[in-house]
Amino acid sequence: MASRPGNLRAASPERQARMIEAHGGDARITQDPSRLPSVSGRAHVTAPRAGYVCALGAEAIGRASHVLGAGREKLGDPVDHAVGVIVRAHPGARVEAGQPIVELHHRDGRGVDEAMRLVGDALVVGDEAPVLGRSEEHTSELQSHLNLVCRLLLEK
Repeated sequence: MASRPGNLRAASPERQARMIEAHGGDARITQDPSRLPSVSGRAHVTAPRAGYVCALGAEAIGRASHVLGAGREKLGDPVDHAVGVIVRAHPGARVEAGQPIVELHHRDGRGVDEAMRLVGDALVVGDEAPVLGRSEEHTSELQSHLNLVCRLLLEK
């Protein structure tokens, strides 16, 4: 994943470790990412054409993660901490046709067709770069932080 200003991945390993520990997570993952839960199943939602990512609906990304098994239908349902969604190209990014925009981590194909449909329907690639206001940039940064912190906390 590309580092972006304000993204937790752009922070120093020491800062990352402090943030993870402050939230009760295992800070050793900053030095050894293999400590995170993982699955071998991968699928990609790709750019339908060359252009700029103009929109990528956050709700659809969340719903896609849920159908892959990263969420609960009701209290007590199991959560698969190894599945989920990684956004590889954020709004404003220049992309080529066929370039992976979103990577889906799935277990044995569970929910992958529905997740691909949800994300594909929420992805808009246009000819011109969108004008991103501070609000969209800030929201994107916060979402990146939230995704990592949630995954680290759930690892415990």
